[in-house]
Amino acid sequence: MARALVAALVLLVSGLTAGTAVARDGGPPAWWHWHHGHGAPPTTTSTTATRGSDDGDDDDQGRGTTTTGATTTTATGTTTTTTTATPTAPSDPVPATTTAPAHAPAPPAAAAAPVLDRTVAVAATAGSVNVRRPGADAQPLTTAPLALPTGTRVDTRHGEVALTSAVDARGTTQTGRFSGGVFEVQAAAHGYTRLVLVGGHWASCKITNKSAHAAYVGSRAHAAKKKKARPKPIRSLWGQDDHGRFQTRGSGSVATVRGTRWLTTDTCAGTTTTVTKGAVDVRSRRTGHTTRVTAGHSLFVAR
Repeated sequence: MARALVAALVLLVSGLTAGTAVARDGGPPAWWHWHHGHGAPPTTTSTTATRGSDDGDDDDQGRGTTTTGATTTTATGTTTTTTTATPTAPSDPVPATTTAPAHAPAPPAAAAAPVLDRTVAVAATAGSVNVRRPGADAQPLTTAPLALPTGTRVDTRHGEVALTSAVDARGTTQTGRFSGGVFEVQAAAHGYTRLVLVGGHWASCKITNKSAHAAYVGSRAHAAKKKKARPKPIRSLWGQDDHGRFQTRGSGSVATVRGTRWLTTDTCAGTTTTVTKGAVDVRSRRTGHTTRVTAGHSLFVAR
């Protein structure tokens, strides 16, 4: 009987060993049949998938993840199990995007320095001012100095300008302020800048130059007997400088300033120069005679 028991144990051990060998080759072990009968054995499938970084996250650009899963199918159902998710290094690095800084707008170029007898620099200092170059349309003047050629007309009836001109070939400059009228910039001898009064309504004047002169002489002779009405101004211009070389020319005279503030007024009869500060040399365009006018005085010169 002992021999029979030993033989049975040997057979049992041999069966277990054979079942293990079958399991190593991919088949079910022998014990599975003992518990599940003759049903189909379970099947296990391993899958590996790599996911890129198309999730819109900028921090994960150029990186992916590897996910390993196992699916087990049995006679009663299917079970899927995810085991790991390991980040992987990118194969091709994505270059960084660099945005160039925006450039600030360039400041406007400054006006060129005035050239003797050729150009001046003019800037609006108050009100509304228009300028018109020779052969061009009128344009508004800004506070930035603008280089203008001689022959340019400047309208300061509603504003004031600072006009800078050259007085010699070395580039020495002078600046004067003008307002209250329309003038044309001209060059004169010895580095002077001449402002010629232009415009005005002359249609109301019904007398000739000779009649205007005769009326002026007659009014002076009879001033004590009859007070004459002040003639209506046709055009005028205020000027102010600091010992510069500026001239204002009206219909009857030319005023050469000597560091002053003065007013030039044209009427049908002639030109009146009024000085409020400093002194002005007034020359008659008809006779050539020059008279100095000081502050607080005026001088009328007939056309």
